[in-house]
Amino acid sequence: MSKRFHLLNLWGIPLRCNGTLFFALFLLGLFLFISSHDVMAAVRTMSAALLTIVCVVAHEYGHALAARRMGVPVYDVYLHAFFGMTRMEPPRTSREEFMIGLAGPGTNLVLAAILAPLAWEWGRWDGWLPTGPLSIALVANLALGTLNLVPAFPMDGGRLLRALLNLRMSDLSATRIAVGIGRFLAALMVLSPLALGFIRISLILPVIGILVFLLGEAEWRRVCLRAEERRVAAWLQNMQRGEVGPGSSPLRERDDTAEPEPDPELEPGSEPPAQAPSN
Repeated sequence: MSKRFHLLNLWGIPLRCNGTLFFALFLLGLFLFISSHDVMAAVRTMSAALLTIVCVVAHEYGHALAARRMGVPVYDVYLHAFFGMTRMEPPRTSREEFMIGLAGPGTNLVLAAILAPLAWEWGRWDGWLPTGPLSIALVANLALGTLNLVPAFPMDGGRLLRALLNLRMSDLSATRIAVGIGRFLAALMVLSPLALGFIRISLILPVIGILVFLLGEAEWRRVCLRAEERRVAAWLQNMQRGEVGPGSSPLRERDDTAEPEPDPELEPGSEPPAQAPSN
């Protein structure tokens, strides 16, 4: 399942996927074959799944092309059964993070604006339910564009929020706020079956909630590690300049923007214990 498959190159950026994507499509096809007595309904459902994947690819290439335009190295676009991601170096500035984060949902909303008159004129609908390719593509792009603007990690809106908060506070503090909102959202999704009465769609929300929580925690750990690396680098630089003593430690300071200073209360040659980052 962890094997990566290279699908194609678009604009010089590889498109790869995880084996779980094929497995999920296989399970969906098998379920439709066993449970559906309407062949056309099964075909429409599978077509909707494939069209949604195409919309996810468009979303991720929006991120990738914006990053490359700003000089941020991009490795590939990677598809999983439950999400897509653009693998690249971290943005160097808040402006870069904001523009790259906005490019994904922006791509979907532009596509939705183009598709809206076409789907209105020629799309097939069953009430408000999309049943044709144009209407399905419209709804998928609208969903990807709007839901990703929710200001919580791991959605793009969480990155936009962090980029704005970075203008007033450190990266670590900004990430703590965005991840905290994501945790709250994940908890609501996990508990949603209690409020929605275990209807079919509510059983999907806890799975999405767990995924939101795990991806948010991964981002939090990454930012904590990056802050630690900055502290160590600052400590080494200060030690080379002779501004810190041999008994000091780069792990003492927890503020990711502060430079470590010797603690006057420590005995010569002693070292303060390291502290875990607060959540």
